[in-house]
Amino acid sequence: DGQLAVTACGLTGTFTASDKIYDGNTTATVTARNLIGVVGADVVTLTGGTAAFDTKDVGAGKTVTLTGATLAGADAGNYTLATVNTTTAALTAKALTIGGLTAQDKVYTGTLPATLTGTAALAGIVGAEAVALTGTAAGAFATVGVGAGKNVTVSGLTLTGGDAGNYTLTPLVLTAAITRAPLTVTAENKTKTYDGATYTGGYTASYAGFVNSETTGVLGGTLAFSGAAATAPSGTAGYALGNLAVNGTNVAPGDSITVAAGTTSVVVAAVAADAAA
Repeated sequence: DGQLAVTACGLTGTFTASDKIYDGNTTATVTARNLIGVVGADVVTLTGGTAAFDTKDVGAGKTVTLTGATLAGADAGNYTLATVNTTTAALTAKALTIGGLTAQDKVYTGTLPATLTGTAALAGIVGAEAVALTGTAAGAFATVGVGAGKNVTVSGLTLTGGDAGNYTLTPLVLTAAITRAPLTVTAENKTKTYDGATYTGGYTASYAGFVNSETTGVLGGTLAFSGAAATAPSGTAGYALGNLAVNGTNVAPGDSITVAAGTTSVVVAAVAADAAA
């Protein structure tokens, strides 16, 4: 009688692999395994094996190979594994962070630059890979206005080195305060020749301490004068106006007073004139 030889059916394996963040090696993770060519409802599966990217370096659509996979299941003896197709996955850059820098508080200047102290250092490098920081760190407040805990963005630093292409640099945002700048208000001296009438020439003051070309237009509130010198006493040849008061503090004509930080408006008021002896 003739004999019929039955040979095992060759199957093609397929698999999928997940994207991963750069870690310095080629290891890949298999997410699913499948077979092409299984007859009917035969019980046979693809199992095991080691997946690896073609290189350790960052890239999109990188080739991933599965080696060492085998067949399993009740009907596995009727099949052979002819080949396992490759697949693709992405290897994305690892984010590095910057440490070692501190943003300093500053008095209001009307500008954004912030002073940084310390030495910038990288965190998160894999092993002893060749990647470092280059450039000069510069800080900038988010806005120029006064406030506590204001964001300060650090710029000017980039990555360098043979392995730098496998990393990204996480933007560094620090915090610091901007405090109010002191403003000096000077009560300006006023005099008149005695004529028996109340002084009506008006009062003025000068300012020192404005920054960034700012003027009184940026002050909260309006500098206002109130009161007038009393009628000059009979028999005096002349007199100087009396003291001015800045927020209740007496200031002699021509003297100055520094407005405390936090003050947003100032009232200067004249009080009665002092009669000349």
